[in-house]
Amino acid sequence: MTTRLVSIVVIFTLALCYSAGAVRAEEPQSAPGTLEFFSPSQLGLPPFVMGQRIGSSKPSKSLVLLNVGKNSLTVKTQYFEKPVEAASGLATENQAQGQLSALATSSIIDRLLTAEGELAYNSFNSESLGGLSDEQHRLLRFGAKGAWADFMYGAEYRSVGKDFINLSGPKLTGDQEGGELWVQRKFGLFTVKTSLTDFTNNVAADPTLPRMTTFQGGANLSYARPSWPVFSVFYSKGSQWSSDEPSGFRPQSGSIDSVGTALQYKATDWDTTLSSTYSFSDITSRPADRYRLSSSEVQTNTPALSLGLNYRPSILPVQISAFGSYTHTEASDGCTNTDVLNLSASMVLNLGKSRYGKNTLSLGTTLNRNLDNVNPDGSNQDLSVWVRLKVAAF
Repeated sequence: MTTRLVSIVVIFTLALCYSAGAVRAEEPQSAPGTLEFFSPSQLGLPPFVMGQRIGSSKPSKSLVLLNVGKNSLTVKTQYFEKPVEAASGLATENQAQGQLSALATSSIIDRLLTAEGELAYNSFNSESLGGLSDEQHRLLRFGAKGAWADFMYGAEYRSVGKDFINLSGPKLTGDQEGGELWVQRKFGLFTVKTSLTDFTNNVAADPTLPRMTTFQGGANLSYARPSWPVFSVFYSKGSQWSSDEPSGFRPQSGSIDSVGTALQYKATDWDTTLSSTYSFSDITSRPADRYRLSSSEVQTNTPALSLGLNYRPSILPVQISAFGSYTHTEASDGCTNTDVLNLSASMVLNLGKSRYGKNTLSLGTTLNRNLDNVNPDGSNQDLSVWVRLKVAAF
């Protein structure tokens, strides 16, 4: 399925080149912004949301290696750094420190078609970037995007390492590879986007796990009015199946449905995002022996709710962040019934700049609670409080 979607991406790009060649641009326009995309298995944030995600980081260092013509071909390196104290719903993300990437962009036909490719590595140690050359810490992606009249469109392929955590944009589900096609159009204050995705996990080829492929399509409707919150709703439907099952695993296949809403608001000093999703899956496990007819069907319901807040008072050199999420997962066979709660808050005080960088004082707390209602011994909870002083001396 992934191979088929990649082929569609190539055909889609060639079709754009052919059709755009017959269009005569009236006047030069700047290329559209960074391509946004979604992961169908990421339930924390609703998919199909265009535009920069609130709180996206900017590179602390950037170097242009090549610039041919008027951005006809640009190659540059970027370095992103995310402090350990940044508020997040997952404790592992709080460990990610540095990300080094090489980004190549080419405006093929003005605004009608722009190609983009990126190779990125990150590490839990911003000083050494120990993840370099490690495929588990690697992101590889390439695609094309463009705009014509009221339409925006794009296609992308990406491969995400098992331990890669994106510090420069939307959250990406690790250990997967695949592609996406999307088309978007504005109708006044409304924006409609449709998308088709095909992703397969277990990129690391762990022999003890099967490969799961998810093919999914859906649509998002958002309403944006100046000075008002951005409201969006989405629905997606797809299928999922396993392959390369190791001994002891039964082949699985079934359907997945997701629906959700999101509310985003950004003011001068603060921004917030509230999202709610509900996912329903109906998966059937079949015997590995095709001559055996017995099979089992499991239905799983997963509602989730998350809220994020950032506050940056203009009169004080401080930033306050808070994040909370709750997810409940329950299966019809009674083997799964869990409640997961993640809470975190942080405050970063800017102590001024030196010629080497920013000096900051940070403090915060994180609470992660996993309640297993089927097996109470599997429940866990951890609470952490920290203080960090960073002095840029060299």
